[in-house]
Amino acid sequence: MSGTPTQLWQTFETVSRAVPSNVAIIYGETSLNYSDLREQCVTLADSWRDRVKQNNKIRILISRANPLTTLISILAAWRLDASAAVLPPCGPQKSLGPYMGTLAPDLVVTDDGVTKIIAADSRSTRAPEECLILATSGSTVEPKLVALPTSSIALHAHVMARDLDVSNSDRFQAAGPLTHAYGLLGGPIAALQHGATVLLYSPPLVPSVTQHDIRKYGVTIVQGAASAHRLNLQFWNGKPFESVRLLTQAGEYFGPTLASRVAAAYPFAGHVQIFGMTECGRISQRMITDPVLASNEIGTPFSHIQWKIMPLDGDGAGDGGLFAVKGPSVMLGYVKARGGYCGLDEDGYFRSADIVVPTPRGGLRHLGRYDRCFKTGGKLVNPSVVERFLMDQPGVAKAVCSPKAHEILGYVPTVIVVLENGAGNVEALKTLCMRALEPQMVPSEIAVVADLPQGVSGKTLSGVSSSSTP
Repeated sequence: MSGTPTQLWQTFETVSRAVPSNVAIIYGETSLNYSDLREQCVTLADSWRDRVKQNNKIRILISRANPLTTLISILAAWRLDASAAVLPPCGPQKSLGPYMGTLAPDLVVTDDGVTKIIAADSRSTRAPEECLILATSGSTVEPKLVALPTSSIALHAHVMARDLDVSNSDRFQAAGPLTHAYGLLGGPIAALQHGATVLLYSPPLVPSVTQHDIRKYGVTIVQGAASAHRLNLQFWNGKPFESVRLLTQAGEYFGPTLASRVAAAYPFAGHVQIFGMTECGRISQRMITDPVLASNEIGTPFSHIQWKIMPLDGDGAGDGGLFAVKGPSVMLGYVKARGGYCGLDEDGYFRSADIVVPTPRGGLRHLGRYDRCFKTGGKLVNPSVVERFLMDQPGVAKAVCSPKAHEILGYVPTVIVVLENGAGNVEALKTLCMRALEPQMVPSEIAVVADLPQGVSGKTLSGVSSSSTP
């Protein structure tokens, strides 16, 4: 499957004409039906048309604080068969400087207006199927600009609609930022390709608002990272959300405490664990009947991707290794400053930093990120294993494992935890770790904190440390 951005616009246009009076977008007090949304996109695209030459593949850099105008700008770019580079709002236009040389955009769209850019000669090296550019989270390394083909976006929308049984009567609450793959593709794009309604929000999320909207609009699908669900339930009044038929979760392990609360809050909802990354869209999704059964099992990857496990050369992952994937949902590559792409190996595989291990049922289990791993005394410590073990213990709401410098061993693991209701026994947790974990994984210190820092999507930031860790 290939294609160009225009095909995505044509799909949306077809849907918008089939259900013109259906509500497409709800953002605060603003509500747009499909006909109105289409007309706004057409008007915006037409205002840009004369500002760029159409004889080359063009890029439009979009950096807007308002998610509704961001979404309209993306659809307008696709109407022009342009690639939309969607970046977080940067304030004054000059702060976009670090991206300008790499992207060489033809237009820059910000809240201050539209600026025409004379693109560099690198335009000739842009693939016709380049459709969307997003920045990686940069939680472990510097953010990279990921170029996704049209096929990746189309497959994502198709597979989600098929597996979640999406119809034009569904109402999505996808509260992640549109600068994230999950927030953009998992909500607005999938919804708008199938005549559904999507509720948009500007970060930071306000639980009282999102909960009010679930009840007011009869939301049927709620999406978010584990930390977003956790934040939401901290302010839950105990009355179940009975309209929700599906709850999706991506990005983090739930843990039994949060899973139990989610099951109580959404009693009629199925639960879907979605696994994926910016570079290759979603890898798989696992439908489970009860959120309490949430785990780090990925399930079997989608049939439209090829995958393999790259051995870790005896670094302590057992039968596991690094997950590598290729296919029509995988990125074209990271955008290069002088044109073209990089980041795929000679066989077209994207080699991720995710450690996976096969399961007896033929699927995969996620063990964590290799770029978060470190060695103590020559043995590998996987922080995710330590964190998941602690979060499985009663009373532990959150846990983050980090390395601390040691003059003999190199590094030793330390952990900071957030306890449910502030109650818990640190010494008991240390004892449990010594009994259950491999010796190199046992934390040298466990510190209790009130909460952990979060990104704009509500996802816990990795690599944070307490005052006792570097």
